[in-house]
Amino acid sequence: MKHPSYPTAAQAESQASWISSVVGWLCLFLAAGFYGAVHLSPRLLTMVRLQHEYDTNHLRLVSLEGQLQKLDHMAKALEGDPDFAAAMARVEFSADRPGEQRIALEPHLQQEPHALAPQLDVVEPPWPWYTPFLKIVVEYRNVNSGLLLAAAGLVLFSFIPLHGTSAIVIGGRTITYTTGLFGFLKNRYYHPRR
Repeated sequence: MKHPSYPTAAQAESQASWISSVVGWLCLFLAAGFYGAVHLSPRLLTMVRLQHEYDTNHLRLVSLEGQLQKLDHMAKALEGDPDFAAAMARVEFSADRPGEQRIALEPHLQQEPHALAPQLDVVEPPWPWYTPFLKIVVEYRNVNSGLLLAAAGLVLFSFIPLHGTSAIVIGGRTITYTTGLFGFLKNRYYHPRR
């Protein structure tokens, strides 16, 4: 019959050092993210604004090209079809032919002649979802400073030894005790019942 194996002190030390290493690296990556957010946000916000302006101008250009094609078709029709030209003149100038009778329509049923002025208003493209966060980081000095302080604190915290053990020999007896931040907290606040 095999007895259940309990973790030895070396296994517990290995597991604790692995966990403290992961926590240290996570703190470093998070600090790099905070610093990168502060450092890159102004440039990224400028790029987002320029891209938004470019997209808006592109939509406006496409709209103007469509309007230009319609006007080009209308110009060709006016040049080549005298009946169409006469009909457009009657619509534009409200001129009637002799003997022609007009029926009055309700205002919502009337068709207005096409405006020849270009329509420059277009629907703006949407901003990226992260634009409000960029504006907060760039425009609010307290948020900017807070992120830099948090990054500095995380870097310092990541280099604190979180776990370790030390051994001393007193009177031929070896006493092992825990060091590092976790050891300090354990020795300070954890007192097993005797």
